[in-house]
Amino acid sequence: MLEVRFVYEYNGKPVNEYTIDTGKYKLSALNLGATLTKIIVPNKQDKLESILLRYHDYKLYRENPYYLGALVDVNNFRKNKKIYNYHFNCTPLENGLVFTYQTETKFIQVVYLIIDDKLIINYETNLKIHFGHVLFFNLSGNVKEDIINQFCLIDNNQLDYTQRFKFFKHFPIMNSVELTHENGISLIINNITDAYLNPGTYFRQKHLVNLGKKAKKYSGLGFLIKGGQTVEYSFEIKGGIDESI
Repeated sequence: MLEVRFVYEYNGKPVNEYTIDTGKYKLSALNLGATLTKIIVPNKQDKLESILLRYHDYKLYRENPYYLGALVDVNNFRKNKKIYNYHFNCTPLENGLVFTYQTETKFIQVVYLIIDDKLIINYETNLKIHFGHVLFFNLSGNVKEDIINQFCLIDNNQLDYTQRFKFFKHFPIMNSVELTHENGISLIINNITDAYLNPGTYFRQKHLVNLGKKAKKYSGLGFLIKGGQTVEYSFEIKGGIDESI
């Protein structure tokens, strides 16, 4: 099921938020920059939780000061923090969204697919750019708590949130990255070679995120994944519902 919500007009063009609902998961994105705004998954009690940081005021996506959900060049992001905030055309699929930007010289296509328990993001372009998204996750849902007690394992080694993070820090990956919460939600990223992480150390409590909460250190764990043309985010719901009750 697809829902389209008009947000505002920017540079004479409508900015819409597109939401795809598979019955189990929901995913929302703007046609401004093909920017991801919401990923909603069930916890082990089958309660839906919004696990992606987004701005409370959607007008902030025009400049995107925290790069939430932003489309960026992975290879150059830490040096040149440019976001590709173009107006994309959106084509809905039964289980996903296709965002396309095209001029006489530029072509960018971003495809979001939800297949089983995976969010699959595919990038295609004629530019010499290695695209990726800056995604800040908090598995508690709408930032009910900070991420200190959400365990992040990098190749089975626990991430120390207290180490120095000036901006996004590079971590070579041999196998996988996993983020877990006691509510049963796990996020697993497999088949990657590099990841850049930040636990919100550059948030300054100036801009509000989910449900009007201040964005601060440990509000979410930011991922910028370097893979091939395709990146897969797998969601596991551990525990499930006790149907005997």
